[in-house]
Amino acid sequence: MRETQTVGRASIMTEKHENEEGNVAALLAVLRRLDAEYALLQGNVDAVGEDSIRAGRNLAEVIVAMSRRSEELRAANKPLVDAVNDVLRDLCGIYLEAQEELRASIRNAFAGQTMLLVHLINLTGTACLAMPRGDAPRWFRTALAALSIEDNRTDYRDTLVALEHLHASALKAGIDPKPYLEEAASLSSAAMRDSLAAFARRHA
Repeated sequence: MRETQTVGRASIMTEKHENEEGNVAALLAVLRRLDAEYALLQGNVDAVGEDSIRAGRNLAEVIVAMSRRSEELRAANKPLVDAVNDVLRDLCGIYLEAQEELRASIRNAFAGQTMLLVHLINLTGTACLAMPRGDAPRWFRTALAALSIEDNRTDYRDTLVALEHLHASALKAGIDPKPYLEEAASLSSAAMRDSLAAFARRHA
């Protein structure tokens, strides 16, 4: 009987793993499609920068013009931005419950995907804004999962800034950040695990 139960549990776990892999593949496909649409917006921002340079504006003016255009496009295309965040949240939810093999696969799927990595960083800002409105622990875990997936592949300073904002937002929401940081570290690559552990020590 015990052997039958063991085989049954193994079969269920295998099926669960296969379903998770299928869900991840589907989410990544949707995310890449949305990112392609988002890239068109970024191309518009880059064009504004090029036009500003041709017009003889200085670097500060170019940056301001590009930032203004970026905000205008994000506001005008909020459904697209929201859709990207929705897919990333679902992916982070799977990541938090997945085994190491699948977590590594999710991290690897973002290799060389510059804008997708930026979206992961941006999701932490969304989480900071959402935490005061409720469900703060879930948002905090999701944001830390996003940073774990991002894996310090854009600019480590962006990761540190994101962590500082998340930490402050968690404290304001009455959350003890330490166990959440420890959980995120345990799910991360070796390098990111060290980064999160060092951050936790500085805020102990």
